[in-house]
Amino acid sequence: MKFKSRVKNFIDKNFHDVQNESLRIVLIYFIFGVAWILLSDWILGILVDDEMFSKIQTYKGLIYIVVTSLVIFSLVNNRIAELKKKSTALMLNQKALSGQVKLNDNIVNNSPVIIVRMNAKGLILNMNDFGCQLLGYKRKEMINKNWIDLLVMREKEENVKKIFEIILEKGSIKNVEEQIMKKDGEILDTRWFGVMDRYGENDSILAVGVDITEERKLQDNLEKMVFIDQLTGLPNRVYLEKTLTELIDSDQQFSIALLNIDNFKHVNNSVSYSVGDELLITIAKALESYVEGDDFIVRFSGDEFVYVYMNDINRERLAEKVKILNNKFDRIWPIDNYEFYTTVSIGVSRYPLDGDRYSTILRNANITMEQVKKAGKNSYLFYEEEFKWRNLDNILLAKKMQRAIDEETFELYYQPMIDIKTGKIDALEGLLRWPDEEKGFISPGRFIPLSEETGQIYAIEKYVFKKALEQRKKFNDNGLSDINISINLSNKTLMNKIMFNELVDLIASFQEEFSKIIIEVTETALISDIETAIDRLSILKALGFKIALDDFGTGYSSLTYLRDLPIDIVKLDQSFIEKILFSHKDQLIIKTLTDLSHGLNYKVTVEGIETNEQFEHVKALNCDTAQGYLISRPMPLIEVHEMIESNYVFKQK
Repeated sequence: MKFKSRVKNFIDKNFHDVQNESLRIVLIYFIFGVAWILLSDWILGILVDDEMFSKIQTYKGLIYIVVTSLVIFSLVNNRIAELKKKSTALMLNQKALSGQVKLNDNIVNNSPVIIVRMNAKGLILNMNDFGCQLLGYKRKEMINKNWIDLLVMREKEENVKKIFEIILEKGSIKNVEEQIMKKDGEILDTRWFGVMDRYGENDSILAVGVDITEERKLQDNLEKMVFIDQLTGLPNRVYLEKTLTELIDSDQQFSIALLNIDNFKHVNNSVSYSVGDELLITIAKALESYVEGDDFIVRFSGDEFVYVYMNDINRERLAEKVKILNNKFDRIWPIDNYEFYTTVSIGVSRYPLDGDRYSTILRNANITMEQVKKAGKNSYLFYEEEFKWRNLDNILLAKKMQRAIDEETFELYYQPMIDIKTGKIDALEGLLRWPDEEKGFISPGRFIPLSEETGQIYAIEKYVFKKALEQRKKFNDNGLSDINISINLSNKTLMNKIMFNELVDLIASFQEEFSKIIIEVTETALISDIETAIDRLSILKALGFKIALDDFGTGYSSLTYLRDLPIDIVKLDQSFIEKILFSHKDQLIIKTLTDLSHGLNYKVTVEGIETNEQFEHVKALNCDTAQGYLISRPMPLIEVHEMIESNYVFKQK
């Protein structure tokens, strides 16, 4: 088109030049002729005589013809030379333009993009070779066919029509992504750029499309890696944060139930991680089958899932749903050749009732789930404001407790245990006390469980053992070698190999004789791993310590413990003593346990003696030592010294 236009312009321009040149020649001829007629005789009359004038008149016409012929020849010859130059230039331009046209055709046809020209109604006027090959059509099959009818899926038609309207209205589009369908039915993802061509005889649309199908697949795979949990195939925590943040931004109500599989670590530890993974996959599939409507489930972390209830914050309705979900976990899961019984602890929080940000909603669900764990697991709770403050109190208390550990502001109090027959002090149980400037004494029932949660119990027990061992040495130095000191050892330290070994190293550094030191372990502390407990207690026994089984009767109270554990003393829990005056069964249990313990060569200590009547009963039942407020409350070391120095003997009040 451009070449034809140039040729036309060249011809038009030069046609007008020829016309002008002809007019110029005629004018020159006319002027020369008039001048010759008017001036030739006058000039000859001046220059020559009459005789010569007559002779010259004979040749004047011939001279005129020769001169005018030369002038015309000169003018025409110059113009022909100019036309030859322009013709040569035009031929060179034609050759260059022809090459450019071929190059452009090659580029258009072989470019790895779809290039298509359509009229304003969407009829295909032309398409490059690559586009035809990609879509599986021959060019003649596409010409004059409507783009939408031929290539667009029915559900996408309205959207494509809007794209055409935008091009017609605004003149162009760019980076518009749309799917089109090949002749064989395969769907392609494409990205389009289009402009209106208004320079031809009729307006047309020139569009360039890029096949981004592979790019889209790669993007989908990347999104799966980012948003999908690779083990279970469920959406992951990144997806959860993205989705819930969008819901919050649009102020759409929802609730989340954070599910933690109770005791899942035992599966990994007792069998294998691969079996644990299979259990998680099975649970994930089950959870997916429970999803209703627009709700969705997410694997949040190792053994935690989040169920999102869309558009539902009604407590009563949610309680029914969560209860059903909780009950579905109360079952046995067959995995390979194993069977696992599982339960879940569930914490529920709601937007916007329980927070206005993703992090707040999730934190509150987690705090609530932890409350379920502490309350015994296998249940659910809705978030309450007090949970947050309780959690905050724990954080502040843990920080304050660490300062007390670093500065050694704890104190060791001692509660006497007496020989029931003589009334003399047999042992002193070291009990940790924490004096606080703001709150006075902080209850051990408050900070000991927290220290076990935070791991600070290890440092605290080292402190207690160090102080108790130092005090035992001082007793020896002061001639009080007969008094036993009793120390409590937590399940955490007993079962943690590293911390237990560090405690043994601390004990060994004293290089003392430990036969007058009693280490108390609770019955419930031994249940989780009885074999490890036996091994560790045997180590302490070999060092010379006496071992007391504390709170006997509060756990499973298996007689196997009495047979297998390397113990010296059985401490009966005060729950027996509380009923001893009114329950013949409790009296019979205490007598039976006492006789059995004596038969196994164990001493029996009774805790919680608060009345003379209780003391009389345990004395009559032949127990060995007694401890309780009737005898003495826990007291600081200075009062213990006063008690010992006074040769204290318990006398009933």
